[in-house]
Amino acid sequence: MSIEENKDLVCRWIEELNRQNWAAINEFIAANFIGHNPERETHRQDMEESFTRFYKAFPDYLWTIDDMVAEGEKVAVRMTGVGTHKGEYAGAAPTEKQVKLADIGIFRIAGGKIVEDWAQRDILGFLQQLGILPSQ
Repeated sequence: MSIEENKDLVCRWIEELNRQNWAAINEFIAANFIGHNPERETHRQDMEESFTRFYKAFPDYLWTIDDMVAEGEKVAVRMTGVGTHKGEYAGAAPTEKQVKLADIGIFRIAGGKIVEDWAQRDILGFLQQLGILPSQ
């Protein structure tokens, strides 16, 4: 795939996340997918459960792509997620607070699917906004 096709694939994947279309996981994510992030390693079979749990807590959550660059088989995206805390999350009762999450992801594409990603998220700031951790 070309660089532009890789970028388009990542954009379409993020659009499907915003639609909460978990059926798209099989369309966009390779069977041997590995997600590398600070919290834990993830695999395709974990995604639907993980997304369902997150979006239950933040049902209006939407990602916006702020920047995107690509080279070869990798696409780097700086994104901002925004949603309202309406369900239990990390043991915290709903606060009705609108929260923002800054995220940088690097996606590796092969065979027309996402096979790996590396994510760095501002989890500390996210938990502070929810009142789960104290702000400084």
